[in-house]
Amino acid sequence: MDDNMPIEKQIREKILSYCENHLPKNSGQMFDFLDDNDLKNKVILEFDSARYIYKMGEALQADSYRQHAHVKFQIVQYAGIYEAIIVHLLWGKFKDDPIVKEIETHTAYKPIGKLPKNITLTTKTNLKFICAFYQIKKHQYPQ
Repeated sequence: MDDNMPIEKQIREKILSYCENHLPKNSGQMFDFLDDNDLKNKVILEFDSARYIYKMGEALQADSYRQHAHVKFQIVQYAGIYEAIIVHLLWGKFKDDPIVKEIETHTAYKPIGKLPKNITLTTKTNLKFICAFYQIKKHQYPQ
């Protein structure tokens, strides 16, 4: 066999079989709390992918930088899963909860006019505007 060619079919099938036969069979049950079936199916796929890569590293007995690549992939996968679930729960299921509203908004003041020149106002700062108060989402600005 040429060293530049893919692994022989028999060896490749053995590695793939090991990975597939040692994956959890009921990983979907972990995500039964998700009521969005599309999200649930994507999360299950991503979770199974991370577990598959772990099993591949285990089958190959990867070490050192090779193991690092497998672990890094898993970390990214799990972080994506956590992010998707958190976003779904916070801005989907609990979007109207006062605590969620509080973490997604901040106070903003929008200047709506200036004081007339014949009025004197002494402040600790040099800001002398008439402002409107808004509670807005952190990624938005008052119009």
